[in-house]
Amino acid sequence: MNMTQKDLRTFLYLSLISMGLSFCAGCSKSSGNPEVEKGNKEYIIYTTGFSNLSLNEVKLTGKIETPSDEPILDHGFIVQFSNQDGEKMPEETISLGKTTKTGEITALFKPKKIFEQGVSYSYLFFVRTEKNFYKSDAYEFMLGNLNAVAEEKYSYGSDTIKINGNFEGLADHYRLAVRGAMEIFSLPFTVSPDKKSISFILRASSDVYNSDQVQVSLVRKNENPRRFELNLAKISYLSRLKFTKKDYDYSDFLDFSVANLADSYYTIPNLYILINGKKFPYQKGLRFHDLPDFPEGTFKIGYMNGKDSVYFPEPFSLVQPAKDLVLKSNFPRVHPFSYIQYDAIELSRFFWSEVSGTVGGQEANVGYDYRTGLLTVSPGDLADGDYELKVFNRFHSYLSPKKVKVEKLKISSRTSVTGYAGDTLTLKGNFIDGMQYFMVDKNDFQVGMANAQEGVLNFVLNLYFKPEDTFQIGYYTPTAVFYKTEQVINYKSLGYTFDRFYPSKGTTGDILTVEGKGIGLVGTVFLGDQMINAIKINNNKVSFSIPRLPGKGKMKVGFSIGTDLYQSTDYFEYY
Repeated sequence: MNMTQKDLRTFLYLSLISMGLSFCAGCSKSSGNPEVEKGNKEYIIYTTGFSNLSLNEVKLTGKIETPSDEPILDHGFIVQFSNQDGEKMPEETISLGKTTKTGEITALFKPKKIFEQGVSYSYLFFVRTEKNFYKSDAYEFMLGNLNAVAEEKYSYGSDTIKINGNFEGLADHYRLAVRGAMEIFSLPFTVSPDKKSISFILRASSDVYNSDQVQVSLVRKNENPRRFELNLAKISYLSRLKFTKKDYDYSDFLDFSVANLADSYYTIPNLYILINGKKFPYQKGLRFHDLPDFPEGTFKIGYMNGKDSVYFPEPFSLVQPAKDLVLKSNFPRVHPFSYIQYDAIELSRFFWSEVSGTVGGQEANVGYDYRTGLLTVSPGDLADGDYELKVFNRFHSYLSPKKVKVEKLKISSRTSVTGYAGDTLTLKGNFIDGMQYFMVDKNDFQVGMANAQEGVLNFVLNLYFKPEDTFQIGYYTPTAVFYKTEQVINYKSLGYTFDRFYPSKGTTGDILTVEGKGIGLVGTVFLGDQMINAIKINNNKVSFSIPRLPGKGKMKVGFSIGTDLYQSTDYFEYY
């Protein structure tokens, strides 16, 4: 068919009008009738069972499994009743109101009348939204002739548990189920002749600890327990402890063990050890050393298990040092702030890491070295006298049968001494045999030291003594603090002398001896211009082997102290 140009224009015009009308019609449908968003889901709900059924109440449980986008205006349970003939009775609704939660929902239902024996009841879970009303399948329950006084019980692992209630009609198609710390499918039980109680023995398995719990319930045999479950008792297990009595000191681990249930080296929930009324978490590594101070020397030992507090019948005492133990000391007496040491290996088990002490009732500085067994005692500023020595810690005590003799240091001899360098001077006083004393000048600079003999202190005028000065005598405390007497001793050092040498001539390898006051304190001598390390014979004599010298000839022998030079008047001939 041939179209004219006019016909073609008309066709195009009509086509454009048709397309415009179609577009407008689409706009009108979208704005006036919005579609429901794709992806909206319905609520999926169901009942999950009931529990705690008694004459007066029951706990109902439902679940919102899959949520929807619709807000929940109300949710809850509908309880349906029927009489013993099965006829439906008016139902009751438990309204729980709005919610946004999902998951398990519970409610406690108390009927207007008590639940009747042998009557069938059912309930369902519902969710109501603006547009929908969702209901789960019904779940049945029935209160027969069975009810129990559910209560918390305790067991030491082999006790007979008795539950009161009404157990008439309890036939063979019921069993006791146990769940919790251990699982038992069917536990044997007995019913009392009057049907008012049920009894059973629930022994603990090997992995049950103190405070572990189990739930014992009556369920029907060959039936899902959710259809019927009568909770009889929640049972908590209790430990019984055993304590082994023996000779303990404060550093020993106390020997506790669980006698009836599972034991552990570490703590067990709600299990405590009692010591004089104080409680400490049960553990194998418990020692008196780690516990707070106890003023008593005797201890009442027991335990708590979450219900009972039990004390062992006999009090317990720690072993103590022997009362007649006499310790051997290194010194016969001691100066204030000085120290005396005792060979006390017998006390090592009592005071190896914790020790205090008193001398004459006054606190003393006391230490014990478990490696050597030495007990060190340093008294304070006590007057001369004999004093009791007591050594103790929180749990042990030792009172020495032998008293400690304390004397202040006193110098009884002259207070002025004179001598040449190297001379041994003597002071008399109540010096303690074997004790070390020190000499300090007026600036507290140490100039000498010596070990005393009983009542006598011999010391050497060494090179640290000035030509003329004063000094005081003292000693160190165990804490390295220097304690000195008030007495001041004047001294005069006459210095050094060069007395002689022999032989008068010699060659390489020969021995040359030199004598002079204090020369033994110097250590080096001169042979001509050659400095030689000499061997000390005593404070006033040295000797040395003549080294190889350049050339031959005569030379002087000498030594120097500071800027002072001491030389022989004669010459030594080297050949």
